[in-house]
Amino acid sequence: MRGFSELIGAPQGRPEALGLRADDLVYGSGVTGRDRRTGRCAPGLLRQADDALSAVEEYLRDISGSLDNVARVSFFLRDPRDITKVNEVWTARFPHSQNRPTYKFMRGQFADEEEVRLDFFAVLGQERNCLYLPKVAHGNPIPMAVRMGRYLFSSRVLPFDPATGEPGRDGPEQARFAAANTDAILRMSQMAWSAVSQGRAFVADPDDDEFVRAEWNRRFGATARAPLHITRYRAGALAVLLEILAAE
Repeated sequence: MRGFSELIGAPQGRPEALGLRADDLVYGSGVTGRDRRTGRCAPGLLRQADDALSAVEEYLRDISGSLDNVARVSFFLRDPRDITKVNEVWTARFPHSQNRPTYKFMRGQFADEEEVRLDFFAVLGQERNCLYLPKVAHGNPIPMAVRMGRYLFSSRVLPFDPATGEPGRDGPEQARFAAANTDAILRMSQMAWSAVSQGRAFVADPDDDEFVRAEWNRRFGATARAPLHITRYRAGALAVLLEILAAE
C-alpha cells in the first residue's frame, strides 16, 4: 500500500509510535502537549490542550496535511466537565462555526503533570462536510458528524426525539432515538448502514444493553453486522449515546 506509514513522536529523543497513515486516512493516538525536545508539559489544561493540537498540526504537516484535514478528535481529561474549558482552545483553533471537526470526551487517567491526551482521525486531501440535525444539537461547538471523502465520523449521537429535541423518557426510548438519529446522519451523508464499519454505544445501565443491541442489529438485517462495542458511561439524563465510523 503506497502511503502506509507510522506517525512518530520523539519525547526526549526517544522515538514513539503515535499513529498510522494508510493512504489518505490518518489516525493518531495518545497525543499530549509534551514538548518533543524536553518531554515536559506546560502547566495548565488550556496550554496543554493547545500544545496537543499543535502536535497534531505538526504531525500532519510532516505528511503534507493540516488541521483542515482533521475529522474527529477524542479528548481524554482528568475531569470530563473540563471540556467547557477546552472549548476555548477548540474554537480558537477552529474559528469557523460551520466548519469544525467533531469530538468526544471521556475521563482519562494520568500519572504526572499531564492534563489532557487526545486521539484523532484526519483525511488528507479532503474537505470537511459537517452534518447537523435540525432539533438534535450538541451544547458544545461541534457538528453531529463529519464526512470527509469516503469516510464518515460521528460524534456521540444524542438520544433526542427528532420531533421535539427532548431526550427519551427511558433507556429503551433513548436507544430508539439514538439509532433513528444515526439513520438520519447516514441519509444526509448518502451512506447506507452497510457502509458502517464500527459502532460504540455509551450506555449507563447494563439493563439497557439489550435494547441498544436490538436497534443495532435491526439496521443490518441479514447482512453482515459491524461490531458494536458498549462502554459504560453516564451523562446526566442521557442513558444511551451512539457513535459510528463508516467508509464507502
